Amino acid sequence: MFQPFKWLRQNLLLVLTVTGVFLGFIVGFIVRIFKPSEEVIMFISFPGDVLMRILKMLILPLIVSSLIAGARSRDTSRALRK
Repeated sequence: MFQPFKWLRQNLLLVLTVTGVFLGFIVGFIVRIFKPSEEVIMFISFPGDVLMRILKMLILPLIVSSLIAGARSRDTSRALRK
């Protein structure tokens, strides 16, 4: 038998993410109706801009470290074969 509360508890992150996306769309369309000024738009978009900059700063070190780790593991496997 299907137990919705158990399913919600097990998939809470998924449910909250989908809910957040839908609420974001709804709030975005409602705010657009009121035609906010440039100052208000800048104030609202600031946290998103900061998040995107943080993610950009994380991408390059992750790529470089994965390339180094991959190259290191290939060298070790070649040395063991000989």
